[in-house]
Amino acid sequence: MKRTKIIATIGPASEDPVILKQLLVNGTDLCRFNLKHNTLEWHKGCITKVGEIAKEIEKEVGIIVDLPSKDKLPDWKEVDFFALSYLTNSSEVKELKEMISNKGLTTGVIAKIENKQALDDLENIVEVADGIMVARGDLGIAVPLEELAYWQKKIIDLCRQKNKPVIVATQMLLSMVSNPSPTRAEATDVANAVFDGADALMLSEETAIGKFSDKAVEEMQKIIVFCEDKNDVKQIVKTRKSFAEVLISAATHIINDPGISDIKGAIIFSQSGASARILSAYRLKIPLLVISDNLETCHRLKLSYGVTSYYRQFENKQFTIEGSIFEELVQKGIFNRGDLVIAIHGNNWINQGTTSDISLKTL
Repeated sequence: MKRTKIIATIGPASEDPVILKQLLVNGTDLCRFNLKHNTLEWHKGCITKVGEIAKEIEKEVGIIVDLPSKDKLPDWKEVDFFALSYLTNSSEVKELKEMISNKGLTTGVIAKIENKQALDDLENIVEVADGIMVARGDLGIAVPLEELAYWQKKIIDLCRQKNKPVIVATQMLLSMVSNPSPTRAEATDVANAVFDGADALMLSEETAIGKFSDKAVEEMQKIIVFCEDKNDVKQIVKTRKSFAEVLISAATHIINDPGISDIKGAIIFSQSGASARILSAYRLKIPLLVISDNLETCHRLKLSYGVTSYYRQFENKQFTIEGSIFEELVQKGIFNRGDLVIAIHGNNWINQGTTSDISLKTL
């Protein structure tokens, strides 16, 4: 299972349903739409097509819409994230989130870091945003070119400390706009972003206007899978400020303990998704399945490293390790009979902030 997410920008080269389907089959996890290009009607039509194809192939696909500014907020309910361009401070993120809330929406906000002012307020922006994008195109103009790799790594590390998903974007496989294979430098760039621990990597021109859009996704997927399988993603020492963070740190030690039988996955029962994002930040090699009765949580977690969401409503508020949900996961083929999994949960399904237990269970 690929754990680093792939974001493909949809444009004229990828709007055809046949190409769109191939992008999703080849490894695309989220589709990005940039409102700087094409009409609002065009974007709405393409988002509808993505939803239909995703349903056809039974794949969860996220939607990201790039906003040129916070004043250009469309009224869509199918969007998981709005990406805010050219912001200069955390107040602009807060303003956009308030505007979203006033429209009755729950869409998350990704802050695009692409100028010096945003770097100056980076910690506050990471604190209030739902995700961060290292927008290397404009950022590479705003700072001296020799600083760009430093800032990419610094932003990734900070986001992991704050349990916020982070995207590396721009020119990752740019030569594939006109060539069927990437350069060696591009393949190395993608690999290094994986090793640094990015949650997601984004393709822009490669899939929006390129001649080989489906091939670009395929090549990125191959690089990601090889790097995840053969090398350890950079580990960081995380600051533990809450009981949930201490508990999840303990869970990672259990997962990584060579004396314990092979754990096939982690199942996190979460209302808000906070526990899942903490665990995701450790960049473990096992799949993370989040079970939630909150659709907003399921949508937000589409961007997080290694996480798959499973929406389920619960009749009984109380949690039990013998609950029917575990048998349901086996019946649906998500896990196999006899798999050893680690469950992270509280005493009930409903209340936020109640994560308090770790259990090992053989399915």
